[in-house]
Amino acid sequence: MNDITPREQMADRPAAFDETEFKELCSAIRHYSGIRYLIIPIFMAIHGAMFIALKDGIQNKINVSEFRFLVLAFPIVVGAIFLVLEYTLDRYLDEFFRVARTNWPSSFWAKVARTRKVVTTAISALYVVVTMASCVFLYAALKP
Repeated sequence: MNDITPREQMADRPAAFDETEFKELCSAIRHYSGIRYLIIPIFMAIHGAMFIALKDGIQNKINVSEFRFLVLAFPIVVGAIFLVLEYTLDRYLDEFFRVARTNWPSSFWAKVARTRKVVTTAISALYVVVTMASCVFLYAALKP
């Protein structure tokens, strides 16, 4: 068993390494925080594209009801993919914050208020609601 704490492991490293590691950690936190909010418009655009494709298919007299299963499964698959992405991003950010609090207890990241999964829950709820609404609207549009 290794009883040495991460801070003790870093004690013998030069200060330049410590500073570089902290900068990289901050960069990673900003990167993954930014990705979290960049994928929301992508999610919405995919759902919007589904409605446009369905509308165009109906206007062009394509029998879209033949593809009912695929049309209804697509938003569910997209919603599941984005929920997994959100969960993964949240785990990455939690780990980065844990490392920051452990190794740099007086840093900004150690003092940031913890949201206790409120952000992840809100974004996940958004994905679920939009996916459910898409399924309802698509099902209604495909009714014979």
